[in-house]
Amino acid sequence: MISIKNVCVKYNGRTILDNVSADFEDTRIHLIVGPTGAGKTTFLSVIIGFVKPDEGTVAVPRGDISDLRKRMGILFQFPEEMFFLEKVYEEIALAPISRRMDRIENRVHQALEMVNLSPDILQASPYEISYGEKRRVALASILSYSPDWILLDEPFAGLDRRGINMMMGVIKNLKERGKGVIIASHRIEEIATICDSVTLLVEGRLIFSEKTSMTDWNEIYRAGCDVPVSVRFSMALAENGINIGYPLTIDEAVKRLKEIRREER
Repeated sequence: MISIKNVCVKYNGRTILDNVSADFEDTRIHLIVGPTGAGKTTFLSVIIGFVKPDEGTVAVPRGDISDLRKRMGILFQFPEEMFFLEKVYEEIALAPISRRMDRIENRVHQALEMVNLSPDILQASPYEISYGEKRRVALASILSYSPDWILLDEPFAGLDRRGINMMMGVIKNLKERGKGVIIASHRIEEIATICDSVTLLVEGRLIFSEKTSMTDWNEIYRAGCDVPVSVRFSMALAENGINIGYPLTIDEAVKRLKEIRREER
């Protein structure tokens, strides 16, 4: 578990994070949501250690957070801007080589498999592949050194529907392989059905951090964030006196609505 306690971050006299506390369990998918400027990227940067908080702590129950940070990887919103080598293979192999790890070629191919890319791409230029492929190559360059935690900042930004579906598959695969995943995103439609917890930030303040099953999606909607279509549908029903809760898929919403209709007969 990663435990964030009373974290405050200030920059140029402005408060970016204001007394934020949250816990993230291992081998789970955690979603951090909030409108633009909420402090999501700064929060990820604090967790991984790129930003030192002015107040508060980031800790683990046992051991040293600095040791865990060596086993973290972060994918920022436009990671392809960090490419600087000529071949995809070189980009993916760079981290394990710099860390003096063994079996470099095996690590490269395992990382490719995890992001659902063919080995045929290894000799291509990272600048000449598709946008979705660039995103997955950048993620593979992190996975090649086998981190325990993956932090993703707006992983769906700029992707078409096919790219979004592929990225969703990658995220599911990470959890199945025992990785902890923390995702900062304003786009909730895709990830809501597979995340284990939801943390809402607004103007740098923590509104709540709950298990997905206990999430107040109406609060997220009022904060100006996207919510799944099924949640908006349930909100419309609630305004007309029909309460089906907050189903995360249309199929589940229809199922609950049918159950209510049966009970009324």
